[in-house]
Amino acid sequence: MINCRLPGDSPQADNCTGTFFCLVLQNPAGSLQGKGEKRPAMRFNQATDKPLPRAYALPSYIWITAVLCAMLLASCQFGQNASELNKLGHKALVRGEMDSAEQFFRQAAEKGNDEESLAEALDELFILYRRQDRLADLEPFLRAQIEQRKRSLAQEDPQVFVLLSKLAQCYLFQRELAKAEDSGRQALLLGERLFGTDSARLASPLNTIIASACAGGRCVDLESQWLQMLAIRRKSCGKDNPDTVMTMCQLGELYRKKGRTGEAAAIYIEALRIRRAQRSPLVGATLLALGQLAEDEGNYRQAELYLKEADELERKCSETHVTLLPAVLNELKKLQECQRKLKPVKSPKFVEIR
Repeated sequence: MINCRLPGDSPQADNCTGTFFCLVLQNPAGSLQGKGEKRPAMRFNQATDKPLPRAYALPSYIWITAVLCAMLLASCQFGQNASELNKLGHKALVRGEMDSAEQFFRQAAEKGNDEESLAEALDELFILYRRQDRLADLEPFLRAQIEQRKRSLAQEDPQVFVLLSKLAQCYLFQRELAKAEDSGRQALLLGERLFGTDSARLASPLNTIIASACAGGRCVDLESQWLQMLAIRRKSCGKDNPDTVMTMCQLGELYRKKGRTGEAAAIYIEALRIRRAQRSPLVGATLLALGQLAEDEGNYRQAELYLKEADELERKCSETHVTLLPAVLNELKKLQECQRKLKPVKSPKFVEIR
């Protein structure tokens, strides 16, 4: 930086550097001043002692402000990032401008360079297209983004995982079950390599795989997926969380369909213990499931106890919300018919643990 001094400055001023940024502006005679205005004081080069062009010394904070303004203008010129585009999309939704919102979210998905912004944009696009019954239009966009990121990033990148998971979900809601399960399995395998087998991020592709297989009548083939889902729930939510207990009961129902009544009973009894402690409204549903399981084993006495308790609970709740009372009454009726036709087993395998 050039040291500058004014005529008559103290000698100490000759050693003063860095106090001002000198922005040199050529000043032809009369070009920057009006009649009666004073010219700026002449400045000299310390090394040569020759006069410099007329200049204006600007404080450093003004120079920094100018640089920041230039950066802001540049950012406006080259467009917003994914996070800003998502915000603009949400504002357009509030105003009811669906077409503008769609464009903002599509741009955010295209420019998204982080997993969070991409997932937000895709979630909003999925909701928009689903409400308009246009999920078929979202599918090619997702496939194009997957291929683009595989080329520009890597085959195993979190953004590819997010896109595959959303593509699987898109196929599921279009009832293309085979494609949904295939895309879900691709996302699951990629997610396991990226995040581990018990990461909460795997819940989305796992749900898609389970829903697709069950819709195709293959629920009994999903034991490994349900066990993985249960491990994820226990790690991310806690073993007594309602979502964890729900997953336990779904696994119990799977065991019941496969004839593994002992394992199913153990799971349902544990679920009943947790729900009773939490005073959950689903206690009646758990008692109903236990009653059906005991009835399957021929333990009619225990089945009757479970179903009568469920009947009592559901009658108390019937005044405030929809209950399982019709299902409980129907099961009790079936139980009575079975008791008339068959004798109960003498040594039932099913034993309640309280």
